[in-house]
Amino acid sequence: MCEPFFEEVLHNTVSLTELEKSFEERIEEDELIERKLELVSQRNKIVDSIDEDRLRYRRKQVFFVSISLVIFVLLDRFFEEKILSPTCSIMTLTFR
Repeated sequence: MCEPFFEEVLHNTVSLTELEKSFEERIEEDELIERKLELVSQRNKIVDSIDEDRLRYRRKQVFFVSISLVIFVLLDRFFEEKILSPTCSIMTLTFR
């Protein structure tokens, strides 16, 4: 059942008083409410998963930025203390 139609049927069923509902309509209402709860639960899981992915991505970004900063600070100190020359390649690094 497509969602707009589902929502409309649920709304129409729930808006009836208990006296106006037939036995079949009560059963249908219960089934629709149960289905709605399942859909909400599925959406919550999807949103939680997306949030977790976004947080994991942010943590990785922070980690790599932190590592990059540490490397730049160390390289800067090495250059200042003339442990490395500015023309030195990363592949040929040697330390005193």
